[in-house]
Amino acid sequence: MNQKGKLKLLRKATEEFQDLSKKTLYKARWFKVIDLFIKCVIAICGALVAYTSDDKNGLSLTFMKAFGIIITALSAISSVFTFEKRAQSNMQVYSKCKTVIPELEEKITLIEDASQESNEDIHDYLKTIFSDLAKLSLASFTDSAFGKITSSQRTLEN
Repeated sequence: MNQKGKLKLLRKATEEFQDLSKKTLYKARWFKVIDLFIKCVIAICGALVAYTSDDKNGLSLTFMKAFGIIITALSAISSVFTFEKRAQSNMQVYSKCKTVIPELEEKITLIEDASQESNEDIHDYLKTIFSDLAKLSLASFTDSAFGKITSSQRTLEN
């Protein structure tokens, strides 16, 4: 791959990583908000179950059953959709993107400043980054970004 092709590939990778970092930060925040909301509702319903279990307050057994159902349902929803884990995974991808972007910009600068052809294989470098990202439990999301970058390389080679 010539120097111009490497620069185009690295610039496309930088764009995709910036886009990926924005998306993952946004998703991480939303998943965290949903997780905190569910945990707060479960805590409130748990407190209400404890309150309704007192015989002196005059609330019926129906309220206790309803709060128990709400607690069980929200616990099941939280465990099925794993909001907390998704938030953490998205934050890991965001952190990785924030460390990769300066590296890519540094490589762009080095290639631009180089007077001779660099022997470094940029495609292998990007594969290494995405193999690290694949370990963060969001492989399908990061694979689409990798596909966008490599498709720009294919159009460049044609």
